[in-house]
Amino acid sequence: MVFNKLFKKKNTPDNVGNPNVDLDSSTEVVNKIYLAFPELEGEPTFELENALTVGSQVGQAIIDDESVAPRHCTFTHTQDVISVMDHGSAEGTFINKKQIEPGRIFILQQKDKIKIGELKAEIQVQEVEIPIQVVEEIDDSDLDAETLERMQALASGQAPPPTPADEVTPPETPDVPDEDIPDLGDDTGELEEDMLLDDHSESDLTTSDLEVPAEEELDDLEDEIEKEVDEVEEQVEKTLANLSLEEKSMILSKAPKELKDREFDWDEDLENLTEEEIDERTRKILKATGGKVKLKAKKSSVREAANTFPRMLAMLVEVIIVVYLLKYLYPITQFKDALDKYPKIIWTQITNLTTQFVKPHYNLHAKVHVDKILKDVPAIEKMFIEAINFLVKNPEALAGIYLFIVIRLATPILFGVSIGQGMVGIKALGNFIVKRITGPIRELIGLITFPLIIFDLTALFSKRTLKEILSFSHLVSGSMGKTIFLTILWLILFILGYVFSPLIERGNIPKVIPVEVYPLNSEPVQLADLVTSKDLRLKGQLPEKIITFPKFVVAQKGKERKILSTYELINTDTGDQFNISRIRGVNLASLLSKGITGNYLAAWKYPEILKITNDVSSNNSNFKTSEVINLKKVLPELQSMLNGSFALSLETMQSHLIKHGPFLIGYLNFRESLLGLVEEPIKNIEVDEIGKTPFLILKNANAKNIYALSLASRKADLYKITLSKKNEIYKSVLENIGFSQMFEEDQEKINDFFGITDHLMKFTQLNKDKFQMLYENLFNESKLIMMSNDKFLIKNLRQSVESIVQFVELMENPEKDKFYQNISDLLKALKDEDKQFFGIKQVKAAKAY
Repeated sequence: MVFNKLFKKKNTPDNVGNPNVDLDSSTEVVNKIYLAFPELEGEPTFELENALTVGSQVGQAIIDDESVAPRHCTFTHTQDVISVMDHGSAEGTFINKKQIEPGRIFILQQKDKIKIGELKAEIQVQEVEIPIQVVEEIDDSDLDAETLERMQALASGQAPPPTPADEVTPPETPDVPDEDIPDLGDDTGELEEDMLLDDHSESDLTTSDLEVPAEEELDDLEDEIEKEVDEVEEQVEKTLANLSLEEKSMILSKAPKELKDREFDWDEDLENLTEEEIDERTRKILKATGGKVKLKAKKSSVREAANTFPRMLAMLVEVIIVVYLLKYLYPITQFKDALDKYPKIIWTQITNLTTQFVKPHYNLHAKVHVDKILKDVPAIEKMFIEAINFLVKNPEALAGIYLFIVIRLATPILFGVSIGQGMVGIKALGNFIVKRITGPIRELIGLITFPLIIFDLTALFSKRTLKEILSFSHLVSGSMGKTIFLTILWLILFILGYVFSPLIERGNIPKVIPVEVYPLNSEPVQLADLVTSKDLRLKGQLPEKIITFPKFVVAQKGKERKILSTYELINTDTGDQFNISRIRGVNLASLLSKGITGNYLAAWKYPEILKITNDVSSNNSNFKTSEVINLKKVLPELQSMLNGSFALSLETMQSHLIKHGPFLIGYLNFRESLLGLVEEPIKNIEVDEIGKTPFLILKNANAKNIYALSLASRKADLYKITLSKKNEIYKSVLENIGFSQMFEEDQEKINDFFGITDHLMKFTQLNKDKFQMLYENLFNESKLIMMSNDKFLIKNLRQSVESIVQFVELMENPEKDKFYQNISDLLKALKDEDKQFFGIKQVKAAKAY
C-alpha cells in the first residue's frame, strides 16, 4: 500500500463534483478543505481530507525547498476542525508570525497566516454540491428472521448478536497517511495513537473512530515503514559523516528542547562531551528530523570568525597592559639586563637563519624590485630610518615592543588566546589541549606575516585569517555589544588604575601645601652692573651699607669634588644679615613637563607650557635658542598646575579627582620633582618677585630657609636664602638685583668679594699673575674691614678668609704655592688682629651690635 498516492499534488479545481449527476436530483452542499502554496510555481494545492504531512522527502505534500525539513509538519482535518503539528523542523512552522512549539497540536482558523519554513501557505475552503443518495424502502417480508432481529435490536439501541466472522465481509480499508496508522495493542485488541501529544495535550480520537485494517494491508504497511526507517537511517549516517565537529556542536546547541535528552544538561556540558557522545546525540536529532539538517551560516555564530573590530580592541587592551608593565618593570635593573641580553640572542639567530635560507632567494628574485621601489619612493627608506632612530633614542619603546611580543606568544599557552583577546570575549574553538598548542603557533605566524597586512583583511568580513588557517585554529567572539561592554569596562578600570596608581605607589595621600600667587611686573628692567657675580648669576646694585663675605665648602664624594659657595650679606648699620647661595641650575622646561607628559588633554589646558616643553630650539642648532619665557602668558597655567599639584588631601580627594582626575599622575610627578629639589619639608609656596626677578618660592616650616626657583628663563637657578631672624630683610637688600643673568666669559673685573669668588671658582685655570691679582684684591678688602675696627665684621672676614685657605689647600694647581702662602699669612694676621701687617696706623672706634 502506497500512502503517498492518497493526496496527489494538483491545482485548485475549477469544477468540483460529479458532472454526470442529474441536475434534477436532490443535492446537498459540503465544504472541502485545501492547503495551498500561492508563492510556488503553479500554486500547488493539496486536498486535506483527514491528515496531510508536508516535507521535502517524507509525507503526502512533497515540497522541494531548502527551508522545508524532510518531515516538516502535519495538518489534520477532523469534524471541521483543522490543526497542525510541527515535527521539530530546523526552520520551524509559524502561525501569524509566531513559531509554534514542536510536538504540540495547534488549532487553525481559515484567516490564519501560515508559514512552513520560508514558504507561505494558506487554508482554502470551497463549497461543493453532491447528490443525495435515495435509500429505497425495504420490505420486511424480504428479510429473513435473523436479519430482521438484528435491525430491530439496532433500532431499539440494544447490541445485536455477534455475527460469525466467516459470514462477514471485511470492509475495504482506506489509504491513510503514515502518521495516522495506529499500532496494535496487546491481545485484548486495544489501540494506541501513533501521533503522540505532549504532556499537556489530549487527543480527541478514540478507538471507536478508527477502523482496523486488514491483515495483508498491515503487512504492506509494516514493509513500507521498515523501508522508510532504513532509508532514514542510511540518510542519517550519510549526513553525520559529512558534518564537521563544529557543525555537530551547532546542531546540538540549536536543537529544540523536545529533541534533547532531558537527563543531560546540554547548555552547560556541551563543551565536555567526547566526540563519540556528540555523534550519538547528533544521530538522535537527525533521526527525528528525517536524516537531514540544514545549517545556515548567517544564523551560526560558531562558523563566523572574530571580526576585525574586537581584534583591534583586544590589541588596544594589550598595549595598555604593556604600558603598565613598563611603568613597573622598566626601572628594575634585572629587567633591563634581560632586555639587553635575550632579544639580541634571538635576533642573532633570526639573522643567521635569514642569511642562510632567505637572503639567497631575496637576492635572486626580489632585490631588484625592492631596490627599484626604494629608488622611486625614497620616503619608504626614510620612514624606516626614522623609525629605527626613534627606537634607538627611546629604548623604553623598544622594550614595549619586546613585551608585546612576549605577551602575544606566551598568554595563548595559558588561555588559548592572547590575554587581550580573552578580556574582550574572543575565544578559540577546539578542546583544551589543541587550543593551547595552536595558539602560540598562530601568533608566531602573525608576527612573521605582520608586514603583509593584506592576509588579515579577511577578518573584516568575519572570516578566518591566514594565520588561523595555517595554524588550524579558529577565533570566535560573542555579540558585538558584549565585546564593546567588556572593552569599556577594562578601559574604565585601567583609567582608574592609572589615576590612583600614583597614590598607591606612594602609599599615602599627600598633605595640602598652600599656594599664593602675587602680581608680577611684566615690564623689562634695565639693571645696573655695579655688582656682578657669575657664580650667583646676578647683577645690579646693593645698598651702600651692605658688605659681602664669601664662604667656601668643598664636598668630596669619591673621585667627584663639588664646591659650594655661600655669600653672607651684612648691614653695617644694623648688623642684620642673611646668607644666599646658588644650589644648582634647573631645566625649567623639563620640570614643567613632569606635569603634562603623557596627558592627551595637555594641549587643551596647558598650551603655553606645552610650547616651552616641546620647543626644539635648545636641542637643534638650526634654530635660534630662545631662553626668555613670556611669564605673562605662562603664569595662569603655572598657577593652575601648582593648585592641582598641592591642593590634594584626604579631605579634598573627591572634588580634586573630579576637577583634576586626568592630570593627577602628572600633578603628583610635578609635585614630587619640585619638592625633590630641596632637602626639607615645605610649609607654603609663593610665586613672587625677589629683586627684579620672578621666583617660585618654597618656604620651610620655621620660615628661616627659603628656596627660590627663578622663572625668568628656561635655564633656571635654584637659590637658597637663610635668614638670621624671622624677617624678610633680603627683599629690601636685593631690591635692585636681577638673578639668572648671563655674562661674558672673558670678564676680568675684580672690585669686590664677588669678583674674587668668580675667579676662585676657575682655580685650575689660574696662573701666577692671576693669583697675585687675587691676593692683592683680597688684601685690600681685608684692610678696609680691619680699619673699621668692627669686631663683628672682622670676625666674619676671618671666617671667610679661613674658608678660602681651606679651599685653596684642597684644590690642585701647580702654581698655587705662593698664593697659598700669602693668604695663610693673611689669615694669621686676622686671627692675631695684627694691624701692622696691613700697614694700619690710625684705628677707628669699634662698633657694637
